[in-house]
Amino acid sequence: MPTALVRSSTQFHNTVASTAKRSSTMAPSSFPGDLESFLSSHHISPTSGFLPSSPPDVSFKNFEFNIWLFTAKSIPRLLWNYPGEFRKQVDALPLLLFTESRTDLPQWRLAYCALSYIAQAYVWGATVGRPTKEGEAYDEKVLDYIPASIAIPLRHVAFHLGIQPGLTYSAVCTWNWQRKFPLLSPTTQERASNLEPIFSFTGTPEEAHYVITHVMLELAGGQALRLALEASKSAGEKDDDSLDSALRDLTEAVTKCKDELSLVKQDLHPGKNVSAYPVPKLC
Repeated sequence: MPTALVRSSTQFHNTVASTAKRSSTMAPSSFPGDLESFLSSHHISPTSGFLPSSPPDVSFKNFEFNIWLFTAKSIPRLLWNYPGEFRKQVDALPLLLFTESRTDLPQWRLAYCALSYIAQAYVWGATVGRPTKEGEAYDEKVLDYIPASIAIPLRHVAFHLGIQPGLTYSAVCTWNWQRKFPLLSPTTQERASNLEPIFSFTGTPEEAHYVITHVMLELAGGQALRLALEASKSAGEKDDDSLDSALRDLTEAVTKCKDELSLVKQDLHPGKNVSAYPVPKLC
């Protein structure tokens, strides 16, 4: 949030509180009474916002689709060890149509993320890898197409989810995270140090930090979204005590968002050559 607009959390609270209380003199709010049901109807969690309320799925229930999972997770290793081979592997993939239950959203989201990463690596990937031997030539051409074995299921899955068939924010961030240690206590499960991306292009700490910082930002933002709606509802009902409490909590949530966002550049080194990292080895 620009400093010119909000100079301090106190000023933010006072400004929003003043606006909300003015609105409480208007007609009663038509805001739904069951806030949690209202949010759920828009696939928004009252605790984590646009992040799934439960961790994303990391494997397919139908073993047949794990070939997408294996291919997507092999992106860093193949591009580093065998430049050009990734496209050959994708070209050899069979055409599969995703057939999981249409209500099993975690499975559809996993398919979307895997296919999105494969598609982007296929188009751009040859320019990311490096020769295994000095002077070895390989195809650096950026392609303007993807094979049907990826294009058709990606479009099918994206259409079902109501999202564009490409590398969206959802594919990179909101549906692309997992816990390193799932059995940790609930108070430590969602710390950044316990989260990592499911898919990655480079396999580097920088990329992981970039993705997980945005996951933490979304987690903080989910609280802010819920509190803003609670404040709106309280204003319509002329409940000044609830309004004041919601706005104070909202101030803290927005401050948390700003703090998380400020960490994005902390461990990023854009001038650092990726070849400085150890080459990931094929298992």
